[in-house]
Amino acid sequence: MQANVTEEEDYDEPSPKANQLKHCPLRKRSSSLEFTKDTSKLLDVQNEKVGIFKRMQRTFQKYDKSILMVLCLAYFVQGFKIFLLLSIKDLFKDYLKLDPTQSQTLNSIINIPWSFKIFYGLIADNVPILGSRRRSYLVLNGLLYFISLVILSLNLISDYFLITLLLTITSLNGAFTDVVVDALMVAQSRSDKDNGSEDLQSLSWSMLSIGGICGSIASAYFTEYLHPYQTFGTLSVVGLIQAYFGWRINKELEKSTIQIEQTTFTEQLKSNLQQLKIAIKMPLIQRTVAYLLICGFFIPSFSEFGYYFQLNIVQFSKQTYSFLQIFGFVSLLVAVFIYSRYFRDKEISKLILYAQYIHIFGGTVSLLYVLRVNVYYGISDITVIIFSSLVTDTIGLAFTLLPQLVLFAKITPQNIEATVFAILTGMNNLCAGVLSPMVGVFVNKAFVGVSIDNLEKYWVLVTISLCCTLIPILINGLLPRKKEIEELQALFEKDSRRQDHNASVQIDDAANIELVNLKPYSNNQ
Repeated sequence: MQANVTEEEDYDEPSPKANQLKHCPLRKRSSSLEFTKDTSKLLDVQNEKVGIFKRMQRTFQKYDKSILMVLCLAYFVQGFKIFLLLSIKDLFKDYLKLDPTQSQTLNSIINIPWSFKIFYGLIADNVPILGSRRRSYLVLNGLLYFISLVILSLNLISDYFLITLLLTITSLNGAFTDVVVDALMVAQSRSDKDNGSEDLQSLSWSMLSIGGICGSIASAYFTEYLHPYQTFGTLSVVGLIQAYFGWRINKELEKSTIQIEQTTFTEQLKSNLQQLKIAIKMPLIQRTVAYLLICGFFIPSFSEFGYYFQLNIVQFSKQTYSFLQIFGFVSLLVAVFIYSRYFRDKEISKLILYAQYIHIFGGTVSLLYVLRVNVYYGISDITVIIFSSLVTDTIGLAFTLLPQLVLFAKITPQNIEATVFAILTGMNNLCAGVLSPMVGVFVNKAFVGVSIDNLEKYWVLVTISLCCTLIPILINGLLPRKKEIEELQALFEKDSRRQDHNASVQIDDAANIELVNLKPYSNNQ
């Protein structure tokens, strides 16, 4: 048996002794993966000829059902989170009587846990609980999510600092769960390197859209007629459902390679940090992170100011505002379908560029809406909201985030999926959920001065946001191109085949030792 091989050697060709051991339990996982890859290719050819529902059915045939159930639930909850977010807006504005600047600052604090997903990835990859690196964390975070919201629902706390703290803990549980689910998704996508990322991202975002529609309908009633604390109590049940489905994940899919299972925690952590260091030095990851940071620092967000404007100036009811979110999620669902059907194979950087053009159009219409130009021409506010800021912004968002997430999955190295994917998605959340809103707060305080009692200059904030939308167009060249991604994936596949070959060699060596030990016993017989 040849122990050392060159890089050009075909690692897929099994050794004769490996063929003798094809029924060995250690071989089952490898055979299963090979079967999955062959099946994936066949299903992908069929997917080109069927519609979205058939494609979704093929997805459930291609990947593990227990993981897909957790994936669907997790992203449904992310969409349904609009139910929680609208209740938080209602709580801060009408019950705690906070200024839009304060409200946006507190919401940024609540979003902070989503920015440090790298640490959750390191923990999930290296610290098993009861022998589990995935199932245990889904169950634990589901239970903590339930407990945090139940405490809020008891209406025993009136201090906005403590309320924000509990909501931040809830956000932490959601972020940690998202890291674990993303790691499972990235690992599953490896069974089909060509379309795995697109298949699972499309399914995820479809479930997010459906969850958002359901959450908007529910919040329309709750925010109008009930106290936000009752919303927290209702939503707490989701944590228990997550814990249940997390516990039902296929245990076999949690098992790592033989080498990982035989190492100690310190060796695992050291190995992951070394691979992480290599990943951070990768030019494609560096350029992607630079793109996200520039967008976060130079494109301010004024979302809370918009909420106050629509309720106080336009005089939308909370029920109407909630129902309007439905159109946004419906347009998101349509965008996912369009992306999956027509744009999944297109250049990712170009799709993100086109999304910015959509954002510019939506921002221009929003500016005219804030200046009340639509009223002058007899166009209703609801019509403008539906066909501009909700539909165009949401479609633009889908053509930004969907390609970004597919990009993240494609440039993520193997064996440290939770860690590297968490870096990229965490950085994206830091920029969109923390940096951009805080920059918006700074810009308003330093230069504009919009408050709950004076929303007349809100149009200035919208104008600033519109002008800054040009920045992503100028730095689009930082995003990796399709050819660069394909070359990187080829390197990942080559490295994976090398590791599979090394594992094969170890199995053959172990079998030889076992046969030698059994030989005296056989002679005695």
